[in-house]
Amino acid sequence: MEIKIYQSGGFAGERIKLKEISDKQLSQQSKEKLKELLGGSDFYAQKTGAKEGVRPEGFDNDLQYEISVSDKKGEHSVAFQKSEKTKSLNELFDFLMGQ
Repeated sequence: MEIKIYQSGGFAGERIKLKEISDKQLSQQSKEKLKELLGGSDFYAQKTGAKEGVRPEGFDNDLQYEISVSDKKGEHSVAFQKSEKTKSLNELFDFLMGQ
């Protein structure tokens, strides 16, 4: 499994790759936590490219994040803004950034 995390928006509006992780880099405990967080956030149940908690156009200066997971089944991506509505995605994001 390969995971990429991107950030976009902000003043410059550029899309920046923040992190790239392979599950091969993770300890067994971290792999289990990752699986738990992916399940808890319903990551795979969300539409690919879904934008959870993203504000309407005109609010482009807000940071948006995208988590993209590639595995044997293919690639799945979810974009979101950090908010109460996206709490489980925020937890997944924070965990991945800490790896």
